[in-house]
Amino acid sequence: AVQLELNVGGHRRPAVLDRTSASTLGFTYQVQWAERDDDGISIPADALELGGGSVWSPAGAIVDVGLGDHAIDNAAEHKVHGGG
Repeated sequence: AVQLELNVGGHRRPAVLDRTSASTLGFTYQVQWAERDDDGISIPADALELGGGSVWSPAGAIVDVGLGDHAIDNAAEHKVHGGG
């Protein structure tokens, strides 16, 4: 399964693929009770898991899907307080 691994409070959590378009993948993660990340979630450079699949360019070449420079470290606008 295609998923994006989030770092929520020091723990890797899977966000599942819920929509796609020609240029966008959308993922969903439901915060669990008592989860906290006071400085914001992170998305590591190696976070995208294709589950054995591939991404292809319009020219027909396989695309490297590592997030590299697009990785996110402590996204302050995405803090987590699960309620516990």
